[in-house]
Amino acid sequence: MQFPDDKTQQVLLEVRYERDRQTEKYGEESHADGVGNHLNISGTATECMRQAQEACDGCANDNSMTFWHILFEEVLEANAAPDKTNLREELIQIAAAAVAWVEKLDRETRG
Repeated sequence: MQFPDDKTQQVLLEVRYERDRQTEKYGEESHADGVGNHLNISGTATECMRQAQEACDGCANDNSMTFWHILFEEVLEANAAPDKTNLREELIQIAAAAVAWVEKLDRETRG
């Protein structure tokens, strides 16, 4: 196995910090996977992002949030990022959200 270079290590450390922030804010998340869900979203990048945010807000309010909702919203936020700085921030959040989902899957399969 090859070890990541310093640039990769830095990015992975940022993802770790974002995961820590998420855990501090939301606690251990154990949402349903949500795969196979159909989200009917269309419009400009910004309109799609807002629709996904509204869908996540609604799911949070009625306790139907899934990891798919979270990850999809993060991807649409990245797609609507106005500049590379915001895009980078959103990509770190996407990676952290994906890690959170994998952690939940591992908890389910490993007990």
